[in-house]
Amino acid sequence: MDKTPTSASVSNEPEFATFLPFLMVICFLTFLSILSRMVFAPLTPLICKEMGLCHGETGHLFLVLSIGFAVTLFLSQYINCWISHKKTIAISLYSNAFLFLSTPWIGGYASLCSFLFFVGLASGLFIPSSIAIIRKVIFDNHLGKAFGMRQAMQSCAFIFGPAMVSIFSPYLSWRFILLSLGVFFLIFSVLFSIFFKEGQDKSPPVSMEFFRGVLTMPSFWIMLLLLCLISGMNYGVYNMAPNYYDSQYDVDRSTVNTLIMVARIFSFFTAILSGFLADKIGMRKALFSLLLICGLTTFFLGISSVGVSLFLFILQSSLATALMSLIHLAIANIVPAHRSASIISMMAPFAFIFGSGIVPKVIGIFADKGMYSQAFALFGIIAIAAALFFNWSRVHRHIYQKQVDS
Repeated sequence: MDKTPTSASVSNEPEFATFLPFLMVICFLTFLSILSRMVFAPLTPLICKEMGLCHGETGHLFLVLSIGFAVTLFLSQYINCWISHKKTIAISLYSNAFLFLSTPWIGGYASLCSFLFFVGLASGLFIPSSIAIIRKVIFDNHLGKAFGMRQAMQSCAFIFGPAMVSIFSPYLSWRFILLSLGVFFLIFSVLFSIFFKEGQDKSPPVSMEFFRGVLTMPSFWIMLLLLCLISGMNYGVYNMAPNYYDSQYDVDRSTVNTLIMVARIFSFFTAILSGFLADKIGMRKALFSLLLICGLTTFFLGISSVGVSLFLFILQSSLATALMSLIHLAIANIVPAHRSASIISMMAPFAFIFGSGIVPKVIGIFADKGMYSQAFALFGIIAIAAALFFNWSRVHRHIYQKQVDS
């Protein structure tokens, strides 16, 4: 359901521009958090070349990262009962800063896996607290636009990561690139700790009654299924694309990184527009349409010639980013605002393991068997089926009713 206030209430509420200073800060923090994970995709060709990794081992790196991320995503609902959302975000930022500063001491494949696991642990604390702060500060009739802006920062991270790698990789090792990023993180972690004033509250304690109530909600399982799938279309495809085009079509690394940047430039705008679209035509229509089109582009990405596939990759990335903003908004609205962090903490770990870990791992296994292209096509078929499932009235009414109740 779309939370559309009455005309009388809207007239008494602030304009969206009132919230822009706050949103710019929280969106930049989101950019840093996402960059800490997304920078590894454009670095994988360098890492694979140095360590001699196969496709399956490359996919395993993202699985390890996603497991670490999932652990603290789930535990954050308990952590936020003890410390404020601001302190939780600060711990996440500082931890990533010091981890990146330690990269010169990474040795072989085992130490790299351990490093990625701890990066995942540090990053997992951020998402629930940031979403809880947004829901607390932003009025309901502006939430679609706010979540669209937040998701647009993912596109900025996807642009900045490949751009940074393309510019510095001819001169610096991948370890030194991450070390430089650590300095960048440390500076902004200090600024955040000093100047950011929101997020001083904590989440209410999580009880077994809440768990039982959530797990018996059909809307929880429907949203979890969609979040897993959309996460795979977003992060999974992105993580494996550089290796896919490099190994299957011999497209050089700089070209792939340039295409990723182009795709994410478009994604910046589609993420914001998706929020306006959801506020305008409703969540159901917006989510169904974008998921169906994204599934089709993913399918044809895997069976088309290299030129067409590269074009479809740009389109697919733009649509997948827009879907992430819609699904987070939909999930946040099936529970009351003070439970937003808890519901995200319960769902996101499974979704991130699936999207950023299992999907790249499975695609890598297909690739080792000479079926790289077929893996993308199969994933597209699954997405198309999920879009039709979500749009089924018997399925969607469960989500609608929970949004009414909350």
